Amino acid sequence: MLECLTPWKLILNLFTTHECSEIYQLTTLAEPFTLMQYLPFFLKTLLLELPIYYLFFRTLKSIPKILQINFLVNLATHPIVFFIIPMILMKLNGNYLNYLVTAEVFAPLVETLILVYYFKFSLRSAIAAAVCANLFSWSVGVYWG
Repeated sequence: MLECLTPWKLILNLFTTHECSEIYQLTTLAEPFTLMQYLPFFLKTLLLELPIYYLFFRTLKSIPKILQINFLVNLATHPIVFFIIPMILMKLNGNYLNYLVTAEVFAPLVETLILVYYFKFSLRSAIAAAVCANLFSWSVGVYWG
């Protein structure tokens, strides 16, 4: 049921009941990760999002600068998505759907703000890059064991 964790199934769930609906209603979120369990997820995200940030910013920034951008935006959001948001939602009896929506709105929003205010990109290019990078890493990362 990995496909239930993709953005496309989540969007489908908004309009119709389907085989993933039960998963989204689970109120038991996974136990928090240890640092050693977490690091592979962080590294996979960096690897998946790097080509997207490269495509968006290759004409404006050097490769070392794009590596820095990718690392910093993910360092600012990824630990919060994996550690803080689940802890808050567990205390609020949130379900898995609440987690997915919160995490996947939070990450591109904060990354956009960092791209605009710290790296001085236009709002339009920052939104496009952050949303595309996060959708890509979310979509592909689900299947990357």
